[in-house]
Amino acid sequence: MSQHRIRGRFGMLAIALCAVAFLVPGAAHAAVGGTVTGTVVDDAATGIGGISVVPISMVDDRWVEHWDGLEVVTAADGTYLLTLPIGEYRFRFVDTQGLVTATLGETYYAYEYYPDANWADAGTTLVVEPDGSYSLGDTVLNEGATISGAVFTEAGGDPLANIHAVAHVQFGGGFPGVTESVTTTTGAYTIVGLPPGTYAVRFEDQSYAHASEYFND
Repeated sequence: MSQHRIRGRFGMLAIALCAVAFLVPGAAHAAVGGTVTGTVVDDAATGIGGISVVPISMVDDRWVEHWDGLEVVTAADGTYLLTLPIGEYRFRFVDTQGLVTATLGETYYAYEYYPDANWADAGTTLVVEPDGSYSLGDTVLNEGATISGAVFTEAGGDPLANIHAVAHVQFGGGFPGVTESVTTTTGAYTIVGLPPGTYAVRFEDQSYAHASEYFND
């Protein structure tokens, strides 16, 4: 597993907010349209259980992930069944066992946007129609890379807990947020499940006691 250790320090640097399109509640559900099935497997074609399959739709010119009851988790054999309202969707596969908190040395699978993309813009749209039945076939997930480090105060070097370390992947001309970790009482964080790519890490104190900043100021 590739690993890059970094240390973030909070200063008073003001940084413009980047749009984060993950963990966003979805819009109100419309009439049921159809079902979507498939299987999530590893590179040995073995089914992977416990993977979240998340439908995504475009709302007000941004991708919204439906962590609002439309998502499902794969069974032990990797299979899943989504029941979706009429509409146009893309799909994200996430190993949520490593989301927010993770343990170094454990295996976490890299997230993927169907098919084989690291951001929603590069995914494929499925149009769900009334009484439609669709299959995404097999989605192969690989072991993900890891970014780890620790966050301290600028003055005094004290560890900061409950700081969100958000990984932003380079795509096109921007860096959309894709996954995150939260620091422990020692200030440590571990972001797992990253596919190959170029990333920037942003540190956010959601209590607003410290200014947000990206790694390396």
